[in-house]
Amino acid sequence: MTILEQERVNVWYTAPTALRMLMREEASLYTSRRLEALRCAASVGEPLNPEITSGLAGPWARRFTTPVPD
Repeated sequence: MTILEQERVNVWYTAPTALRMLMREEASLYTSRRLEALRCAASVGEPLNPEITSGLAGPWARRFTTPVPD
């Protein structure tokens, strides 16, 4: 999250493993960050499982206006 914030990343491609790790963290990990430059986060490498999409839906959707496409 620090790199996303400091480098003002606007498109983030990441592996489902990173998203699983993000799900385990408190929502404050990303809600307290200045990530307004981030307009899209996408999963690459393997399909997203329902646990990831449903787990990120609540906190992620409240923080960002775009879902995580597979």
